[in-house]
Amino acid sequence: MAKRTQLAAQRTLQRECAHLRWLEQHLPQSAQLARCRQRIAALALQCAVLSASKQKSAAHATLFPNLYEQLCRSVHLTSSVKLAQV
Repeated sequence: MAKRTQLAAQRTLQRECAHLRWLEQHLPQSAQLARCRQRIAALALQCAVLSASKQKSAAHATLFPNLYEQLCRSVHLTSSVKLAQV
């Protein structure tokens, strides 16, 4: 069951990322774009939690915060670069 949930979250995250790219091109300063970024951050966190829960060693447990932090930074940097170009 957990694997199915993880795959579903990953697919949803992929769809949201594609939607984000479309919104950045067509509606760069919309509330919908901001909500999409929030959904992506929440889905990324969910995917990271699901994948981290599968890992059993303590060495891999420290990977989760780093992945989420990197994803948040990349989303923030991408959005700030796009806003600076506008």
